[in-house]
Amino acid sequence: MKHLLTVLAFYTASPSTPINTELNLSHPTTTNDIFEKPILDFSVIKFDHARKYVKEIYPIAKKIEEKRGIPFEITVGIACLESGYGSSGFAKHRNNHLGIRKYTNGVAGYRYFTSTEDCFNYYDKMFDFKRYAPLKEIEGDDLREWLTMLCKCGYNHRDSYIEKVLYLIDYIRIDEIEVVPA
Repeated sequence: MKHLLTVLAFYTASPSTPINTELNLSHPTTTNDIFEKPILDFSVIKFDHARKYVKEIYPIAKKIEEKRGIPFEITVGIACLESGYGSSGFAKHRNNHLGIRKYTNGVAGYRYFTSTEDCFNYYDKMFDFKRYAPLKEIEGDDLREWLTMLCKCGYNHRDSYIEKVLYLIDYIRIDEIEVVPA
């Protein structure tokens, strides 16, 4: 950004110098490694990293879908958002990929899990809690409806949570990812 401002200042100070406003996308310095499609909240996670993470957690999310009926896209979207595609400190150091909280003496914190699988197993078992019973009434695969009910059941109350998860599901194009189930 600093260099861009310097260039702009130079051209502003020299009005006789022509400005080339075309962007040469075929130049090797403007490859996909440098210019990435922006991810929600201006993350620096690259698209390839996001897709790789999804491929890693897909089999677990698919098993939860088969057992509970929770669309795997929702589980994957939540994991992507809550863990920064597996790169957050909570994901790396606590194996908490789903933003699962705990409350001790009225103070909220994030749970520690011994492994990624342990985190997803806990998430799976959460749906046995009485507060998630209304999810069993949802028919079909309307992701917005599922996320809305999940939030109403108390999973998350943050602003725009549903929109963020839906955005990430769309961003990583889950339907285009070919994954071999475990």
